[in-house]
Amino acid sequence: MEDAPSSSKKRKKTPRGKGRYCVAYGCSSSSADNVPLYVFPRADKRSDIRKKWIAFVRNARKDFENPSAYMCLCEKHFEESCYPVKYRMMQSLGKGDEISKKILLPDAVPTIHLHKELQSQSGLGSHGAEPPPPPPLPPSLAHIHQFNRKIDLGRRLGNGNVLG
Repeated sequence: MEDAPSSSKKRKKTPRGKGRYCVAYGCSSSSADNVPLYVFPRADKRSDIRKKWIAFVRNARKDFENPSAYMCLCEKHFEESCYPVKYRMMQSLGKGDEISKKILLPDAVPTIHLHKELQSQSGLGSHGAEPPPPPPLPPSLAHIHQFNRKIDLGRRLGNGNVLG
């Protein structure tokens, strides 16, 4: 005699190893994968940002309660603009592998859903379209590059005063 199917559809929990896991729906990233994970902002310090992180997760996981101190989101859910400019500069110079620990900006909010249905709702398309490329360098950095080129030119020409 078989058991009747349960009327409430509970998700079966799969056994997991040790470490932290991303709590976003459809994401299986963990600390064992060497993917950067970010703990939810503390309620006493950044409650406005914390609420946005919770809303992001609840968009797909209606059962999601307030996160514990150990719950995380992985880097896959954050746009490049959520990181300091130095990371974008290092990646553009091909030195992205030299970044040992990526740190989010204090006001960073997750916006990238990995689940296909949610991508189409968020405007990313249902074909797994990649996020848009990082924005161009701010004008202040362009001036720094121009300044450095002038200095290099002056050194090559043997003229110490190319800026004046």
